[in-house]
Amino acid sequence: MAQADHGHTVRHSAALPTLVVHRGPGCLCCQKWIAIAKAAGFKIKVIESGDMGAVKRKAGVPPAQASCHTTTVGGYFFEGHVPLDLVRTVLETRPPIAGLLAPGMPRSAPGMDVGEGHEAYEILALGPDGKLTTYAWR
Repeated sequence: MAQADHGHTVRHSAALPTLVVHRGPGCLCCQKWIAIAKAAGFKIKVIESGDMGAVKRKAGVPPAQASCHTTTVGGYFFEGHVPLDLVRTVLETRPPIAGLLAPGMPRSAPGMDVGEGHEAYEILALGPDGKLTTYAWR
């Protein structure tokens, strides 16, 4: 295991897929999350969009759980600052979900790391039926 920014643990692998990160122009926290993803061994394709609402609707992100950037890969979406080990787990295990969400801007999430101490935050899974469930707490 390797350590990424601010203690977020990542594992390296030779054959990780390319993450397509959709972001609005000028978002700095997205850049930090992208750097952590690269450190975790992912290839990244960044697409800047002036209409992130349309990107999120197309991906299937519920508006109430939106965050700053939307990542798509392997038929899944990852909304916001989802920890990279969870992205990897979903891609390896292929659960029957549409994607994972870290709603809002959790201050302790990878790429945010705002302030001192850790603030627990919830990562949600969106099922194929549109139901949200807790996938993990960090």
